[in-house]
Amino acid sequence: MRKIAILVTVLAFVAGAAGFVAPLRTAAQSDDALRQLPDGIGVVSIDVQKVTSSDLWASLAEKSGASKALGEIQSGLGDLGLKLTDLKTVTVAIPPSKSYGIAAIVNGSFVQDDLLARLRGNAKVKLTSETYKGVAVFRVEETSSAGKKDDVSFSFFDAGTILIGSTTGVHAGVDVKTGEKPSLAQNDKITGGLSEASTGAVRFAFALPPGFAGALKSSTVPLPDFSTVSLIFGSVGIASGIDLNATLRNDSAEHAKAMANQLNGLLAMAKGFLGASSDPKMAPLVDAIKNITITDSNADVKISGSLPKEALAKIIH
Repeated sequence: MRKIAILVTVLAFVAGAAGFVAPLRTAAQSDDALRQLPDGIGVVSIDVQKVTSSDLWASLAEKSGASKALGEIQSGLGDLGLKLTDLKTVTVAIPPSKSYGIAAIVNGSFVQDDLLARLRGNAKVKLTSETYKGVAVFRVEETSSAGKKDDVSFSFFDAGTILIGSTTGVHAGVDVKTGEKPSLAQNDKITGGLSEASTGAVRFAFALPPGFAGALKSSTVPLPDFSTVSLIFGSVGIASGIDLNATLRNDSAEHAKAMANQLNGLLAMAKGFLGASSDPKMAPLVDAIKNITITDSNADVKISGSLPKEALAKIIH
């Protein structure tokens, strides 16, 4: 699953660094993807073309650290028979646990025979296939120089849609197609959060599962009690830099106010700690933190922040 992890994680990171307002067609494609993906605890939707055509994407390619990450995307896609220019949107369903398997819908322009031919001609991978409930499911297996095996499964839904992920995740997506499992579109909490998220190259919504708050507890950092949060949603975009907007929906206005106060306290601590550093590399981080605002409104905690292009250029070398 390293290849799909690279595709999703790095694209999400770079889109977060290069997001900008997407047209309404992206929202429509995202809605279609929700109907094709298995239900889970969250979703991340990325407009790949808007990211890769941005000026910020081009500037990131000139930075050594980001360039390496972008190179991993290109390499990972190549091992799957894909090209970055093939992709339009990627929508990822976040499963409730690892046992459920990750699944993503990739929208773009694909020629099935050409893609399969590229995979068969790639000496680094092995392509196999199976029929699952009447649907052809392909599996790409790769063994690294260290002997570690990695595999990704996928299925063509049509010329513009590929279901990709772990074998379990792809099987779950086929089950959605056959009507045997519910889709993400039937999850009112997730779809509701996504509909409230402002339009951006990256949009997300997560319904926090039981036990999530316990996983965030720390003996060194006094984090708020996130057990009162039932939903997190938001988007990433760009105007003169990176813009993040996120909402943490609590069970009451009282809990939201207490959480906002605690988070603002942590923000002040971070400003003081980084501001006291003599390392000049910390300066852009301090500036970024200064642009973060945390407020409460009814049962919601709203977090917004921006990072100017100049500050980003100093952070990414």
